[in-house]
Amino acid sequence: MSRLGGKKLHYLLKEGIDSYEVSVGRDKLFTILRQEGLLIVKRKNYTVTTNSKHGMLKYPNRVRSVALIRPEQVWVAAITYLNTGNSNFATSAS
Repeated sequence: MSRLGGKKLHYLLKEGIDSYEVSVGRDKLFTILRQEGLLIVKRKNYTVTTNSKHGMLKYPNRVRSVALIRPEQVWVAAITYLNTGNSNFATSAS
């Protein structure tokens, strides 16, 4: 039963655990599973959006040397990447 949740596992094992007259709650069960290496490791879900190793022109950071003293003195833009499922096509918005 791969990917069975901890709460469901605790519910399914509760009768067997109670027959040994041992009290093991959900949190204790998680501690035992963690100690025995039986918990599923969550995969980090992220998208790599920065590719600094390209041959295109890279503009210098002109804002770094500016002393910011008032609101709206400098305006910047960001690019948002949308995953289209097609690796040959990228959509951007600013």
